[in-house]
Parts: sequence; structure tokens; C-alpha cells
Amino acid sequence: LVGTLASEAGQPNWISSHNLKGEKKIYQYMTSLHWSLTQFTPAAMEVIPHNLWERMYSIFALLFALVTFSSFLGTITTTLTALRKRSTETAMQKHQLRKFFLDNRVSNDLGSRIMSYLKSNHFTQTKRMHMNDLAVLKLLPASLMKCLHVELYMPFLSRVPILYHLSHLNEPAMSELSDHATRDVSYLTGEQLFVEGIEAKCMYFLVSGCAWYDHDERHRQSLLKRGSWACEPVLWMPWWHCATLKATFSSEVIELDAQTFIKIVASHLDTLAFVTSYAAGFARYLHEMADDNFNSWHTDLWNDVRALDELTFEAWSEQTFDTIL
Repeated sequence: LVGTLASEAGQPNWISSHNLKGEKKIYQYMTSLHWSLTQFTPAAMEVIPHNLWERMYSIFALLFALVTFSSFLGTITTTLTALRKRSTETAMQKHQLRKFFLDNRVSNDLGSRIMSYLKSNHFTQTKRMHMNDLAVLKLLPASLMKCLHVELYMPFLSRVPILYHLSHLNEPAMSELSDHATRDVSYLTGEQLFVEGIEAKCMYFLVSGCAWYDHDERHRQSLLKRGSWACEPVLWMPWWHCATLKATFSSEVIELDAQTFIKIVASHLDTLAFVTSYAAGFARYLHEMADDNFNSWHTDLWNDVRALDELTFEAWSEQTFDTIL
């Protein structure tokens, strides 16, 4: 365009000076491409400016190329540095592991099995970044940290009907639960979230990945995916796990501590009656469903939202009726 305007004005230009006007379109295009590439690199070519406007255009293109190429080169360098650092950390862990085996005279057979397991379940898998991985977040004031916890955890906690209604009735209580009763945990493929027969300590919310609930009774086995939860009864009564839950892929889980949950809920008297009524209704429902000592409800999973909604509505109705009286 610049060369054409100069040609129409009768000024010397890079089109007529290099006899480009009579050349084929493909040659003109390749010459233009060649000129453009030389602006990004320390290369040169025979096409040069022949008037003020062409020289100004060349200077502008050179400055633009300098900024763009520097940014592009910086991005590549940063990415390669991060990859090299990650590779170095992995290599260091492997070296330390081999040294540990050698210093402690671990047998070759066991050492190979351990190394093989770690290669397939640790070195080749990545975990989602947690807040504890970022030291700078520790500089945040408590108010901002609480807001961050609420945004991270509330979308998953509120999937449970009782917690969803509690978040609308008592937002401060749910903020405290998000801030003090929850934590992020990563599970690699094959790791157990909980084991059959062990006393339950927390409720589990699957953020990513998959987990297999391996129950003795086949019809109670289930594959948990993102958004699923397990072991709600631990919030309302003493509970022992009925089966084992194992990660089938690298999984991210939010754990809601039962004891901390109870303390926080008990400290908010305005909704305590509602939560207590729900807990009583939940336990009553389990007894009604059970043939003999919970045998017919012998599972840690209960994601029947409709049934839980009914229990929540009954608890709210009962609490409202008692308030009126």
C-alpha cells in the first residue's frame, strides 16, 4: 500500500526500484513475506525504503516486531524453564529414592516394585494447585481468606440439600464452615479415601477425578464423579465406613470435618433448631429403612437429592411449627 501510494505520487519506491510490479503474484507475496520475517530477526534483504513514508513504515514495523518477538521469546523461555525445573525436581526425587534404597539395603525386587508404582502413580501425574502451595496467599487478611474459601468450597458443599438451605438461612455459619471445617486433599490413582470398618471423621466431596465405592454387595457399588459426595451420616451421628472408597484416577477431594462442623453449627443458635430437627429426621429415616441395625442402609453413599430435600422440608416445617407455638 505504501509503495503503491508513492508510485502514484511519482516518488521513488520499493515496488518500481526492484521491478516488483511486473512479477507474478506468488513472487510478490513471497517477497513481502520475506521482508516481514526480516523485521523479526537480524536478517536482511535487498528490498529497502526509498522515500520518507516507506522508511517510517519500516521503523514502525521494526519496533512492533521488537516488542512482539521479545514477548514471544520471553514466554517460550519461561515455559521451558518451568518444564526444566519440574523435570529436575522429578529427577532429584528419583535420585534420593535410589540413594535411600542403597543406604538402607532395600532388596532389588521391592525397590523395583516401589519405583514402578511411583512412576505410574506419582511421577507421571499432576495435582491441582492448592492454597497451601502458594506462600503469597498467607499474606492475605483473614477476611479475604474467608471470602476465598467460600468461593472455592461453597459450590460443592451446597450440592447437599441441607447445606444448600443452611447457606440461605445462615450465611455466616456456612462461611465459617468453608473457612474452618474444610480442606483440599489430592488422591493419586489407587489411593484410598477411606477404608471399610474405620470410624468416619469427615464427609467427602469429589471436585475432580473418579472414585470407586467397592461394597461387598454388588448393587451398592458405585462410581463417584465430580460433584458427588459420600458419608453424610457422619455429620449427624457416629458412623463407621461400610465399604472402601478408592480413587480410580487422580482425584481432588474436599473433606468436611465432622467435629468442626458440629461445633460451628451448635454456635449459631438461630438455625440450631432447624439443623437438630434435620439430624433427628435423618436418623429416624435410617431406622425406618433398616431391617436390622441399619443392614438395609449399609452404605456410605446416599445422593438421593429428592429424599434429602423431603427431610429438609420436614425439618423446616417442624422447626417453624415449634417457633409458632
